[in-house]
Amino acid sequence: MGLEDIFFPDKETLEKRRKKHLKWVIPLMVILAISLIIVIFIGMKQSYEIRKNNPKTDTQKSLELLKERLEENQQMTLKLDECTKACAKEDYNIPAIRNDWYNVCYQLYYNLGLEEVDKQIADCKSE
Repeated sequence: MGLEDIFFPDKETLEKRRKKHLKWVIPLMVILAISLIIVIFIGMKQSYEIRKNNPKTDTQKSLELLKERLEENQQMTLKLDECTKACAKEDYNIPAIRNDWYNVCYQLYYNLGLEEVDKQIADCKSE
């Protein structure tokens, strides 16, 4: 068998090689396909396990924290508005007086907490 037979085989030799190759190529392709399916399945299972163990992503956690902070801020704003209205009374529509009382209420909240704002509201309503 010379180089000519390897590179330029006749039809019979080509047919023999094709049949010989088909004997191992098809099973090899089946094995590769099954291996690929197994790898995909393992990857999907690992992905599911990760999601199951860490149900919330960092973005979801950040959004929940942002929502909590927003609710706290809304509660504080409502309480400060209530304090301002209670203390400014009929002068609430005068911007300078309203701003002064809002600043007083805010300083109470900032320095002493929401409980002091509640006390201030009670004091202003009792006057």
